[in-house]
Amino acid sequence: MRTAGLPLLSLLALGCSSTPPPRDEAPPPERASELAEEPPARNEDAPEISRSAGEKGGIVVFWPRVIPRTDEAAIRALAGQVQQELVAVAKEAFPGKKLDVRPEPERVCAREGCDGLTLGAVLLHRNGGCTVLGLVADPGTSPTRIAPWSGVVELKKREVEFRAPPESEVVVRDAVPCDKIAATLAERRAELIAALK
Repeated sequence: MRTAGLPLLSLLALGCSSTPPPRDEAPPPERASELAEEPPARNEDAPEISRSAGEKGGIVVFWPRVIPRTDEAAIRALAGQVQQELVAVAKEAFPGKKLDVRPEPERVCAREGCDGLTLGAVLLHRNGGCTVLGLVADPGTSPTRIAPWSGVVELKKREVEFRAPPESEVVVRDAVPCDKIAATLAERRAELIAALK
C-alpha cells in the first residue's frame, strides 16, 4: 500500500507548510542522502562493527541500517522484522548455507571484510512512511549491491564501495506505511531473491 500515491516529501510538505505548493509544480522527491550516515568509524570497537566475520561458504546476516537513527521502539521492532525477512531470504536463496545472524546494532564488516557473503538492509523512515532496500556483498572487501525491496526508489548507483553508506545513492519516490512493511517484504521476497542473485 502506498501513501496515497504521493511522494513522501509531498506528504511532508503538505503537512508542514501553511501554503500548499502550486498545482503545476510538484515538490522534489526525498533524497536519502540528506539522511545518510558517515562511513563506519575506523575504530574497530565501534558497536556497528560485526564481532564475527562469518565463515567461508557461509552467510552473515546483518542488523539493518536504520536511517535516520532512532531509539523509537516501533522502528527498532520493525528493524527486527526486516532482519527476520533477511534470514528467510537467505534460507530460500542459499539453501544449506550456514547463517551467522548478527545482533543489534552489528551491520557492517570489519575493515578487512567478512569471510562469508553478507546480507543486510537499509530501513529508511520518516513520518510514518518506510522504505527498505536489500544489500548483498561477496566475501572480503567487495562492493555492496543495492536491491529495492519496498517502496519506490531511484538508485543513482546499484552498488557502493565497501563500507560506504548505500543510502547516499537512493532517492525515495514513494514510501509504504511503516505498519505495512512486514507484509510488503514477505510479498516481494521472490523479487529480492532474484535481484540478489
